[in-house]
Amino acid sequence: MKCPKCGYENIEDVLCCNLCGLVFKKEKSEKKPISLPQPEKNLYYRIKENYPKLFLIAESFLIGSLLYFLTTKIWVLYCIFVYTFAVFFTHEIGHTIAGLIFGNLAIPAFSLFGGITFQFPDTILFPITVVVVFLSLTIIFRKEKGVIPAGIVVIFLYSLLAFTYLKDVFISAGGHLSTAFIAGLFLTRGVWEEKKVEGLLWGGLGGFLVIGELVYFIKLKTDESFRDDYISGVLFDSCTTGDLVKIAQGLNLNFDLIVNLFILFAFVIPCLVLLVARYLKEGRDGARPRKQN
Repeated sequence: MKCPKCGYENIEDVLCCNLCGLVFKKEKSEKKPISLPQPEKNLYYRIKENYPKLFLIAESFLIGSLLYFLTTKIWVLYCIFVYTFAVFFTHEIGHTIAGLIFGNLAIPAFSLFGGITFQFPDTILFPITVVVVFLSLTIIFRKEKGVIPAGIVVIFLYSLLAFTYLKDVFISAGGHLSTAFIAGLFLTRGVWEEKKVEGLLWGGLGGFLVIGELVYFIKLKTDESFRDDYISGVLFDSCTTGDLVKIAQGLNLNFDLIVNLFILFAFVIPCLVLLVARYLKEGRDGARPRKQN
């Protein structure tokens, strides 16, 4: 850098002339912005940001628990609340579908206070027809990959249920199993619903069904009076007994073991539905062609 006063050649970017002392420029002090330490986010916000779907499921169970508490403690809400009706609807529909699979004509009846499914005498002709249809479809599509082993498995499982005592066990279990399955569908709808309020309503309904089933089963284990009424049939104001009692008698197993299994089912089945729905959704999204710009 050449000094404009004396002409001395200085090195570049000097502040003053090394010969005459002429000041070229003043050093500017750059003020660096002070970065304040960010407060650490609590567990609530970390889960919400890193695991949004898991957070929505937890929200659904929280709402379901709150709704269950309100509808059981406040009688007016119990009578008018649509979620309570959904409990009996899903249970009796499960018995009905399980019966129809084996040719048992069934008619469900339910209200805000309970439900019952009327099963009519079955006929052996219907399950035989179903086996023949499965066998025919397996033969027709036998050249397709995996059809023969799949057909054999389906025919074997259906025959095992339709022509043995396991049919009555399956029909008795259909109510609670369908409630758990439909709860999983509601939770799935709540998790992937884009509208926040609508998603919470669907998820809350799923959580309500799961919480209701769990409370019912746990009460069977802890409340002796309730347990005795359930086993004797007094709880249903009829000569019939509870579904879990029929299952225990049909399988010749301990009643407490059956209750424990259905407590497990109440958790596992909705989770399986959520996992399958996620797998199908990811596969469907991955198969969509991307838009070309």
